[in-house]
Amino acid sequence: MKGLFFSNKLIEIFFTFKGSDVQWDNTASMHQTHSSKILHVERSGVYEADGLYTGSRVPLLIKVADCVPVFFWNNETIGVVHAGWRGVFLGIIGNLIKTIGKGYYILGPSICGECYEVGEELYNKFIGKFPFLKGYFKYKRDNKFLMDLRGSVRFLLDRAGFIEESFPEFCTFHSDLFYSYRKGDEHKRNIGIIKRR
Repeated sequence: MKGLFFSNKLIEIFFTFKGSDVQWDNTASMHQTHSSKILHVERSGVYEADGLYTGSRVPLLIKVADCVPVFFWNNETIGVVHAGWRGVFLGIIGNLIKTIGKGYYILGPSICGECYEVGEELYNKFIGKFPFLKGYFKYKRDNKFLMDLRGSVRFLLDRAGFIEESFPEFCTFHSDLFYSYRKGDEHKRNIGIIKRR
């Protein structure tokens, strides 16, 4: 199985390359709906949510293809969040922060701020709610903006006192290593897993 790997004394994180044949049994995964819902789980299964956290040893699995996968942990808890623009707008990062207070995080591969084009309506909506994220948008042309979604997520976590650990930073749109919804991979997803050591 090929992909990106991170480990320390507490956790292991694996993020697959495109085409990897992943066979992970006994994981807790999500039916993701771009919500702000984060659930506490203690056993394997598929949950209706966009974030999971656990104090148990069950591995947590996420599927993405441009949205930001957020892996987080502290001494007691591990978790994962699917952060698309809708989830971020609805407050999923705030819910993550409320869930474990402080800890460490890694952002997996996602679309970068030079590739993620959004409309003026989304820009106005975001800036109306999060004026401090204005710097993560750049005007392009014809009422279109480039949004740095990954930078926005990083800002929100850093502001709350979370500490980012080093992990290779890839754009899913630029790189041929990963699936990208915006490049036409509508039904294929990259897989990320976090588990306790």
